[in-house]
Amino acid sequence: MARQIRHEPVPSEPALRDLIVASLDSLAGPATLLDAELPCAGRPVLALDAARRLTLISFDPEDGIEALLSGLTAWDEMRAAGPWLQKLYPVTAGEPGAPLLPPQLIVLTPTPLPGTNLITAGESGLKILRFRVLSVDGQAALLVEPPAQPSAALSAGGPPLTQNRTTPTADLDLTAEEAAFLASAYP
Repeated sequence: MARQIRHEPVPSEPALRDLIVASLDSLAGPATLLDAELPCAGRPVLALDAARRLTLISFDPEDGIEALLSGLTAWDEMRAAGPWLQKLYPVTAGEPGAPLLPPQLIVLTPTPLPGTNLITAGESGLKILRFRVLSVDGQAALLVEPPAQPSAALSAGGPPLTQNRTTPTADLDLTAEEAAFLASAYP
């Protein structure tokens, strides 16, 4: 029997929150839900991942910039409240005297954000993922994707990007076939 999958409009904030909670293991690996509506900026979801790292999941059904800004504000609030969080959620304490790992922030946006790849580079503990709501055999589901690459952003109607016209093979150890492909792609 074939499955019927189709795009759905983004639901209300409470319904989207329920989808995020149901998708928690897909977003943060095996994770334990600590609070489905943390009482701080943007009311993010708070979880503890398998590595015992606090994970904030910030989202907004309509505005990705708002999801990012409220997530960053909540992340700052959470870092400042580390000892309080350990008392409120004893499961985060771990071994006596063991510090918490730096918290992780996952931002879910309905549309790609400009600068996502630059912001998430390195070990910042920040992930920005795009979400879509689907209907699978009549059941609402959350599809979470990595940020769009520049070529995908162009095909999705994003703003035009300027291309670097230098040959990208200068510092790479490429096979002849790879070098020929890149030379033809970047004349």
